[in-house]
Amino acid sequence: WTQIGQGEIHRCHVSQTAKLTQARLVRSRGDRSAPAKPLLPVAEEIYCYSAGRKLAMLARAEVDIYASLYDGFHVWDVCAGHVLVTEAGGILSDALGEAIAYRQPNKLVRGILAANSFLHQQALAHLQPRMQVRLRDKHKN
Repeated sequence: WTQIGQGEIHRCHVSQTAKLTQARLVRSRGDRSAPAKPLLPVAEEIYCYSAGRKLAMLARAEVDIYASLYDGFHVWDVCAGHVLVTEAGGILSDALGEAIAYRQPNKLVRGILAANSFLHQQALAHLQPRMQVRLRDKHKN
């Protein structure tokens, strides 16, 4: 539920944007300076801190996707935001499309992907191969 100012209280819903190229992506502020190819082919990228804040923005339809290839998230970084996204009709997984392992609190989360059902699958097709390469390269070193 959300309320803006003294306005009416209403239930949060993720956006209904259906095309990745029309989506607004929120990313970590630290990603802004990384000289890499774009994470996803989206219309706009927004940067801010805090996984929880990004997930709340998604739940309120202020953005359409939250994606990160950072493989050092702890479950407590995403658990509250996961509830917000799910209650707002969205999907949250790791960057490989797998469920977050909350029963294994010491296991790090392998990236994050949160979006509505239309965008989640489209974004996963872009992120999954990149995350697999990233994890393979990390284990070589």
